[in-house]
Amino acid sequence: MKRVNDYTHTKMPWGKYRGIWLKDVPEDYLLWCVENWRDQATSEMFKTELARRKINWQQALIDRKNKARTG
Repeated sequence: MKRVNDYTHTKMPWGKYRGIWLKDVPEDYLLWCVENWRDQATSEMFKTELARRKINWQQALIDRKNKARTG
């Protein structure tokens, strides 16, 4: 039985990684999804997967923006 908030065996429903297990989708793509997705439930799915990977998604987004500014 799937645990609540365990999306490792959920497939990406759209985009470049459509049909790929969420656990196999690259971190950068998940961060992009968190940053650009408006649907709260879907965004939470990406945040949960990043947390499972022990990635602080909030800090990672800040780091991405800082890197984009500095080149």
